[in-house]
Amino acid sequence: MSTEATWDLYANYSPRSLCVFPLNSSSSSAQTPTSLAAGASSTVAVVYGTDRGSLHYRCYRTNSPTSPATRTGFLSLGRMSGGQQQSANSVLSSSSGAPTTGTGSNSTRIAAPLGMTGNPGGGGATSSGSSGNQRGSAGLPAATALPRMLYPVDLGSTSLPGPVISCIWINGDGVYLHNNAGLSLPPLFLVLVDDPRGSSAAQPGAYGAYWVSLQHGAFHVLNTNNRIPAFALPRLSAAVAAHGRVYATAGRSVFTLRVPTSALASLTETPDRRGSNSNSNNRGNANSKKKTIPQLQFGPRVWPGPVRCGPDALAVVAEGRVVVGCVGHAFYAVAGEEIHRDEDDDDNADDIDDEQYNTRALFAPTSSKNAIGGSVASDGGSSSVGGESSKNDCVKLVHWTQSSQVHPAVALDLGDASLEPDWSSVFLANGRECAVVDLYYGPPSQPRLSGSNKPRNGIVTTASPILAAAASWPFVAILMSDGLISVRSPSCVAVSLRTVEIGTRPNDFFTLRPVVAPGTSTIYKKSFWGEPNESSAISSTWMLPWIVGISYAGEAKVLQCRPDTAQDLADRLMRHAIDAFGGNGFPRTDLAKAVQASFTATSYVGPEATPQARILLKEYLEAVLGLCDWESGASSGWPTHDTSAIGTGSGSQSNTLAAAGGEGGGFQGKWMAEHGGANADKRRKHLFSSVLTASQPAALLTSTALLCLVASQLSPPAAALASRAAKACASEMGVVLSSHVDESAVLVGQQVTDQLLRESSQGFSLVRTPKTPTIPRVHRPLQVSTDYIEASIWLLRSCGQHESAMEVAAERLQQNPTSDSSKGSASGTGVRGGQWSRIKYESYTATHLSELWCCGQEDARELVLRSAATHLLLESNPPLGLSVFTALHPQNESQWRNASPRDDPFRSTDYVYRVVSLLKSILPKVPYDKNSNPVHSETYGKKNSSLPLESGRALAVSFLESAMGISTCRPVNNLHNEAAIPYQIPPSDQEDSHEERVANFHDELALLLLEGVISERSDEIAPSGEEDTELGRIYRAKLRHLLRWPLSKVRPDRILDSLPPSFLPEKALVLGRLGKHEEALKILYRDLKSLDLALEYCDDRHNRQQTFFEKQRARTMGTSGMLQDGVLSVSSPLAANDENNAYLPLIRVALESEDTEKGCAAAIQLLALRRTAIDRAAALRLLPPEIPVSAVARPFLIPALVDSESLVRRLTVVSALLRARYLRLKEQLTSAQLKAQANLQVVPQIQSLNLGEPLHSTKPFRARTSGGGSSGSSSNMPEVWIVKHFFPRHLVIQARVTNQAGLSEKTGRTLTDIAFVVAESSEEAIQPLLQVPIAVLPSSMTGSTWCVLSAAPTRMEGSSAQLTCELRYTTVGQGGDIVALTGQSSLPDMMGKSHVEELQDLEVHASNFS
Repeated sequence: MSTEATWDLYANYSPRSLCVFPLNSSSSSAQTPTSLAAGASSTVAVVYGTDRGSLHYRCYRTNSPTSPATRTGFLSLGRMSGGQQQSANSVLSSSSGAPTTGTGSNSTRIAAPLGMTGNPGGGGATSSGSSGNQRGSAGLPAATALPRMLYPVDLGSTSLPGPVISCIWINGDGVYLHNNAGLSLPPLFLVLVDDPRGSSAAQPGAYGAYWVSLQHGAFHVLNTNNRIPAFALPRLSAAVAAHGRVYATAGRSVFTLRVPTSALASLTETPDRRGSNSNSNNRGNANSKKKTIPQLQFGPRVWPGPVRCGPDALAVVAEGRVVVGCVGHAFYAVAGEEIHRDEDDDDNADDIDDEQYNTRALFAPTSSKNAIGGSVASDGGSSSVGGESSKNDCVKLVHWTQSSQVHPAVALDLGDASLEPDWSSVFLANGRECAVVDLYYGPPSQPRLSGSNKPRNGIVTTASPILAAAASWPFVAILMSDGLISVRSPSCVAVSLRTVEIGTRPNDFFTLRPVVAPGTSTIYKKSFWGEPNESSAISSTWMLPWIVGISYAGEAKVLQCRPDTAQDLADRLMRHAIDAFGGNGFPRTDLAKAVQASFTATSYVGPEATPQARILLKEYLEAVLGLCDWESGASSGWPTHDTSAIGTGSGSQSNTLAAAGGEGGGFQGKWMAEHGGANADKRRKHLFSSVLTASQPAALLTSTALLCLVASQLSPPAAALASRAAKACASEMGVVLSSHVDESAVLVGQQVTDQLLRESSQGFSLVRTPKTPTIPRVHRPLQVSTDYIEASIWLLRSCGQHESAMEVAAERLQQNPTSDSSKGSASGTGVRGGQWSRIKYESYTATHLSELWCCGQEDARELVLRSAATHLLLESNPPLGLSVFTALHPQNESQWRNASPRDDPFRSTDYVYRVVSLLKSILPKVPYDKNSNPVHSETYGKKNSSLPLESGRALAVSFLESAMGISTCRPVNNLHNEAAIPYQIPPSDQEDSHEERVANFHDELALLLLEGVISERSDEIAPSGEEDTELGRIYRAKLRHLLRWPLSKVRPDRILDSLPPSFLPEKALVLGRLGKHEEALKILYRDLKSLDLALEYCDDRHNRQQTFFEKQRARTMGTSGMLQDGVLSVSSPLAANDENNAYLPLIRVALESEDTEKGCAAAIQLLALRRTAIDRAAALRLLPPEIPVSAVARPFLIPALVDSESLVRRLTVVSALLRARYLRLKEQLTSAQLKAQANLQVVPQIQSLNLGEPLHSTKPFRARTSGGGSSGSSSNMPEVWIVKHFFPRHLVIQARVTNQAGLSEKTGRTLTDIAFVVAESSEEAIQPLLQVPIAVLPSSMTGSTWCVLSAAPTRMEGSSAQLTCELRYTTVGQGGDIVALTGQSSLPDMMGKSHVEELQDLEVHASNFS
């Protein structure tokens, strides 16, 4: 906070109250011309009352309140240049025409009010009039004349019967001040005066209350003698205007006042205007209703005692439904319920209601209800502390430990926009104590009032008594009696963010008021009773960070709340750390280097460390790190400058508490991005969520380390807080390596971690270098808690010390640490197991290693590969250890389809080589139990057969299968032409290519599987095919599946050389990959004597070919879309020749076998089984001539003929359906074209002439033939209606033709080439230019043909011209309608007959073209 300007109030007497509001059209339209409204919008008005009962009105010019600097306050300061900030700092300084005193900064300038001349302090003379008002405009030049509303106005002394204690501007905060005519009323104030009458049982209020209006350049006290009943008010103790209502309290009662708008309007209007407006109001507003906000009703004597008085003694929260007040030494909250008035009452009834309501509010019947619907006894109700209220209770929010009736009670609504719905926050102060309390009032259906269990961070005691406070969320400015203003955050009210000296002597400045500017940036938080709407902006206006303070000497100072800079945060952290730990209780030097603290803060010598200082540091760090966990969900941060780092450490990144520079790079940019989103709830949750983020790694790390350290030294220790803070830091920073963080910050984190581990276990240390300073031990035993060890681990991870973190986890968290894990410990003595089970420890380690592996950093992957924790995890829990390396692999078909080239597991082949080598070297400690997991034979050939991870070979196989996608259903897309080359074989001459390296992994997997089969073969003599063990059969099944997989890139020549002679099925699959299908089938059919295996081989090959051809046909021909919505689906046989057919090689192999009879039977059986997929003619040619037809007829020929006939019938039906669909679509297209051609503005041929808009058009008339009837016309003559469209130099004739040909015979015919022709014109000035015929006109349909004629009206010899017209068309014969629609002309007899029909002449006059 800084002092931006000093205002001279020109006060003759000592001020006692202050009211600040901006001038705009709504607040002063009754007295200001519209042309001057713009000038008023840049002016701040001040109304203050004095100890002599006088009121004074002053205006001070601002430079540009609509500029970004003033509209968004500190939200724009972080993005300004130096010149812009200097301009913003002088916004509230004096303008031209207002004299100033002094030079230098704004704080030393004294700005005079607008319209004042002369010496300060002498311009406020009291006039001799009855009102005691005078405008101080003497001596002002005419050139600088101001609007009347900007001149000073004074209400003389003794005009009010005592000192003015409080002055409340009623027009602000949504209070509706309009008369029935909709005109704005002048500014109205509620003034509380300490008159000599005193309070009584009937009038328990401490002060007299008066309505005061400002109009026509003078103050008017409306209820001096109670001449108008509507202006009568009871005595009040405190009042506040908020949320569209005026709240007041007196004694033990609280109520809302009704503003006398009707009486004020009648007083404002002059007699002549009043008479003229009455009739207009009765006429114009007969059906209109006055815009009113429902009043609230509270029970009588709801407070447990008399409410304390004062200008800031009342606060209104929960969208205006809950009132907070101070009774004795405690603050209470009470809620009210709405009461609705009859909106159709006239002015007189309204005045009576106002009188009855305001004067009798204290004496409501005892049966009236309070806010929650219950009855309140006449003696008041009891109160509940901190819990939920019953129907007759108010809620006690806080009780002060110190007694202070001398200093005022302060209650302020903080306006926290980050709260959860139905929650409110309020700042409370009394004497030297203050607190921030959250209270809940909801849900809207059945609202209940309850307060939080305790204030945020407890009750705070200040150094001096608190005189006043002003809330400008997320800041609170506190004025103390020693003349200091302390700016604090509601999340950490015990810590002063900045202190400004505002007065030169104690108790000089006595009040603070924020400057609220309507029309500025507004945060629309969720309305209490529904969704966000425009009306919710009334109660959530964003307050500018400007605060005005006033002194008894008549001086006002304007202060601005500024966001924290990097240096502010660094120095504050340093000082609080010294206060909490002492000069040597923490790594002071390393912390100063890490956060770039100033020399002044680093050399600060604080008092002796106390528990209270440590608690203060804890609360501050919780707020800075965003770790405050309140029930209301409030955010804990505050704004900071979005500037570049003020310094750099030894690292390459910024290590200051400021944001790393750049647009939106720091905290300020983050807030603006969140605020600009569409989701209001998400915006609210991110409003100032924290001060430090991952963009400041050094500051974030050191602050978290200090919070863990101070949590361990509290009494009792806060172990859970330390663990939560460290985990949040690691989560925010992500995977961090030691080279990415400043060295000083790493040293701070290491020393704090070492201290935590030393305290929890004797002799355990992570410090490697003896020269590193350590933190002195606290001479008390620290409770051994897993939370501290977890905090140490998370801190080490944030420091980039991942190996040390895994070492601590292995030694301190496992229940029974293994001997291998303790070999590398820093200290071999005094170490015992922790409380984590084995599975929990292994899961944590796997997650940690997986995060390191998946971050994509080379150093992190190197660490995982060489870490002892990786080896131990793979040995003790192979599946979990394997998941570290397969976490980034797609796990299902959907993920494979959505994967990008960057997600390819083989993208970095170097690491794949190293992972495979690592996995092959692992020997799991748990051996494979053959009897524990029996594998059934039917699962061998399935690709999802699980392989027991009993060896390093099994681990490597599982990893390669996951990387290739063979075990995770990788889709087969973009296959190559398998008709000629079933598998893509990478070229062997490109050893260094990426494809070659990927093929090496495929070969490696095949060799590993082959090795597994060979190693698991039984030594005992067994029948053929049964020599494999259970595990060997799994390896064999996986090997076969790999060789069949379409995406496999195994190089067959290499695998073929490695296969033992007994691996005949595998050899057949390898030969198939080489394209030697007949040799493969010979092995399967002759050597293995298995027709089933051979047929399975052919089926697999046929399926791949069929998939390839289907995709190719769908891509090239596009026929798949036409068949989708058909009723039949035809699967035609694969059109393949002898070379590419999958089954013909097996027929040849069977026929060439030694047993001719058995081979022929097998061939015939194959033809019968796969007759739909075999080229039948080629298959019959392969059969020997000696085979009788009877042997082939029944199993093959007859079923093949039946299938062929069935296929022909199905294709015929499909063809007819497709033709019918085509004709239907063609007819729809023709109809659409005819409709489009009927519009003059759509026909392309006419549009190309650029005729413009027609002058006029004739009505349609029916055209007849030249004979005057239909006797001479053809029976196919259509009905014709003609419309003439006239343009300045053109005539467009539209002929609407309806096809009626053949309707009488019920054999509708189609007409084609229909044209309206002007054959002859009697005037040469009108000649045909263009014809637009109708191509096809189906029966009973209507279309338009056009004829365009050029016209020169001035060249016409006569006054009119005769046009000879014809209609030409062609009639399509029966059956030719389909030919006409499809455009086919292969049948000459269906082309139809041409007709020419002469129509009656058309007459055109020259006057038609004008």
